[in-house]
Amino acid sequence: MHYGRLLNTGSTSLLPRKVCSIPECGRDHYAKGYCEYHYRQQHKGRKGKELARLPPPGRKVRERCAVRSCHYSHYAKGYCVRHYRQHWRAQRARAV
Repeated sequence: MHYGRLLNTGSTSLLPRKVCSIPECGRDHYAKGYCEYHYRQQHKGRKGKELARLPPPGRKVRERCAVRSCHYSHYAKGYCVRHYRQHWRAQRARAV
């Protein structure tokens, strides 16, 4: 019975498939009306139109390093690997 339902509907569940409440998302429901991606964004504090404007997972927007003259991509805390290490070392030196 479950195998037949899986072949016919793609799921073994008797309940109808829930989808994300963000228009044109179409991913499976995760929590509070959102897919996992949009739920996590909402949990971080993004609301309303900000949620809908975000790129879907898999299509990451490559952010650049916070240092203006640097053209490398973001690694951590807004910096590329090189500048993040410099930032980390400076923080560590001040703490000692």
